[in-house]
Amino acid sequence: MKFTFLLLALIAMSLPAYGYVGPGSGLSAIGTVIAFLGAIILMFFGLLWYPMKKIYRRIKGTPEEETEKNKLKQET
Repeated sequence: MKFTFLLLALIAMSLPAYGYVGPGSGLSAIGTVIAFLGAIILMFFGLLWYPMKKIYRRIKGTPEEETEKNKLKQET
């Protein structure tokens, strides 16, 4: 509790830095954050999608080999 109070007191008493973030660096920082969050979301989606696809195929009863053969037949 004391640590939290001390931390909040230090944050509240800090002086402003009077820094300037120009439009170029600001947009690149925003773009970096958006790209990072998008990569994390896609990573979780990819990690979850493959097992869900395998479970769905097991429930449906379609072997993966036949699915791959059907894809090859449709392409030719």
